[in-house]
Amino acid sequence: MVRPPVRFTRANGDEAPIMKAISACVAGFLLLLSMTTSAIELVNNGSFETNSGAGSATFSNWTVVRENSSALGVGNFFAQTGNRSPSARLDVPTAPAGTFSAMTDQTGPGRTAIYQDVSVPATGPVWLALRLFVLNQTDDFAAPASLDFNVVPNQQVRVDVMNPAAGLWDVGAGVLTNAFVTQPGGTAASSYIPVSINLQPFAGQTVRVRVSEVDNLHGLVVGVDQVSVTSVPVGTCAPARPRAGGAACNLDLDGDGLLTATDALIATRYLLGFRNAALAQGITFDACATNTGAAALNNAASLLLAGSPPIIDIDGDGLALGSTDGLLLLRSLIGLTGTTATNGAVASLPASRRAWTAARDYLNQTCLAGVL
Repeated sequence: MVRPPVRFTRANGDEAPIMKAISACVAGFLLLLSMTTSAIELVNNGSFETNSGAGSATFSNWTVVRENSSALGVGNFFAQTGNRSPSARLDVPTAPAGTFSAMTDQTGPGRTAIYQDVSVPATGPVWLALRLFVLNQTDDFAAPASLDFNVVPNQQVRVDVMNPAAGLWDVGAGVLTNAFVTQPGGTAASSYIPVSINLQPFAGQTVRVRVSEVDNLHGLVVGVDQVSVTSVPVGTCAPARPRAGGAACNLDLDGDGLLTATDALIATRYLLGFRNAALAQGITFDACATNTGAAALNNAASLLLAGSPPIIDIDGDGLALGSTDGLLLLRSLIGLTGTTATNGAVASLPASRRAWTAARDYLNQTCLAGVL
């Protein structure tokens, strides 16, 4: 005999309080599930694991172009595995994830690009992140506003978000934003470093993610891996900013997966000496925030003062100040750039990052801020 389902009711037919409580818990759980939906990955084969074999120059979903300065030159982005570069067999780090990375190697001057076009959703946070390795075999970089190997000297690496209609080697109006570029005086990386940029300003557009290099001084080995463009649907709480591999600092102080003026306000208040409830006074946190109490905010903000100099020393003067570093962070997170962001917000000499490009690179590479 099949028993009918048990129903807890009062004499008047209403559901008993215990069932109402269970129903409420289930509804809350379903709401939590909807808010923690995974971010949507928009890049195909960002790990470069799908290729035509070690040493090949063919990757699924990616376009690779190499132009050599002479017919005798050989070079490209190759499927690299292990700890040797594809053709020159130089010492390089292994792929940061999986078995393969895409890596340049060459026997003569030329230029190389690898790219994929991505459709940026019209709504919600969207984030580009990747890992980059650079081994420069000459004494320094040279970075004219060109990827032409006939412009001498020209020895540089770039990560750009492009207008797909622009010329492949464009570094001018076709570049929507530059995420990374090597500069003279810069040091070559000994390991893969994080590169990130916020793509939300390009909502509703198709953009081209291009990694390129030009080499006419000596060999230039460039490795790229873990390319990811993540989109977070509106109303969900999936992390918008991939932090795989970590970063030296985490500016997401309220823990909502985003970087907003709220985080900058909390950081600035902490640098000015505010603590406990004063950090959150007057702030309305969004539904995804996980750090809203005094103890959590104090702990998150205190980590920005770690190190010597402090990790939040954006302008490079050795100090962590609300009047400079805090103000610069706030301006950058609301979208200000260039001198509009730095005027009055950087210390005088000996500050080493007084120019916007230097401050921006520090925020993006050290803290994965992704500011434009």
